[in-house]
Amino acid sequence: MIKYELASAESKAYLSDEQWSFIVASLSGNIASRAKHDRNQYRRFVEAVLWVAVNRASWNALPAKYGSRRSVYIRYLRWYEANIWSRVECALGASDLGALLSLLLVKHRDEQRKRERR
Repeated sequence: MIKYELASAESKAYLSDEQWSFIVASLSGNIASRAKHDRNQYRRFVEAVLWVAVNRASWNALPAKYGSRRSVYIRYLRWYEANIWSRVECALGASDLGALLSLLLVKHRDEQRKRERR
């Protein structure tokens, strides 16, 4: 079901091909077609966000192999505002990755509310 392994000090989140196909199927029109066409870029992006969720790390701790931390975070925010992450969360189901992504989304929503109150 879930595929992540514990390394020495940090966890890495990897999606199986089956999980990735569920995620692509849950995406809407234009994003789904781009994710199918440029599979590696979108999959690496989703795995980068899952890495942050699994490790409960800050975006600054994201390893360079996932690309620019700023770019990953900006795209994460855009997907959050477009409510795409809720579809990804549903596609992952009740797996550990789905639960950890849910925690990341709740944390993000709480931080947004705190900023709005200021």
